[in-house]
Amino acid sequence: MENPFLKSDFGKGTIMYLNKPCAPTLACVYAFEMGDSTVKIGVTQDVEDRAKNVSRAKCQDILRVHNTPFAPYRFMTKLEKRCHAAFADRRVRGEYFNITFEEACAELDSHADEIADALYDADQQFLDRIDYYYNEFLPKFIETYCKAETDAAKPFEKSTAEIIREVKESQAKLLASTQNLTSTEITFLRAEKLIEVAKMLEPSIERRQILLQAANLLCGKNIF
Repeated sequence: MENPFLKSDFGKGTIMYLNKPCAPTLACVYAFEMGDSTVKIGVTQDVEDRAKNVSRAKCQDILRVHNTPFAPYRFMTKLEKRCHAAFADRRVRGEYFNITFEEACAELDSHADEIADALYDADQQFLDRIDYYYNEFLPKFIETYCKAETDAAKPFEKSTAEIIREVKESQAKLLASTQNLTSTEITFLRAEKLIEVAKMLEPSIERRQILLQAANLLCGKNIF
């Protein structure tokens, strides 16, 4: 089974980076009372922006607006279809219905408990994934992927301070020579360089700091 937190860019060789858990995309179901007395029922992530676009596209004023609380987008698209089905016999076209605004509001409000449950479940799943990612998966990943191979490696004669200084210089040169790469690609290359240096060091505070720098680059944030 593919690990959802790992991703390899085979086009770039050996680069492997971490796919952080993302918060669920939220949306709501809305009802717009149109100037022609129809009611539009749809789903959106931004009610105000959607109202402006609909009004501009239809050359109509939107008289009143009502929307549900926000919940995961996938759930809300299913709820939108259920609301459409409730008024299927009075559909004018597409998302427009020959119903009163009050009827539409009552239908949207009747799903409040389901929406709250869906949002709660999504939040809990996200928090669980975040907790697992930072407290269990990531430490194991760092320890496994970045483990020093000191027994098989040739003894490295340079001091830790020299290694750290050289890696900083090499990173500066790397940035100067990768103008055609995206910032994301540069970040991955920098992290890979840090990991290579860490593998040359004996377990130490300095080695731990280098590994954490690499992890922070891969994750896009400070994790420790």
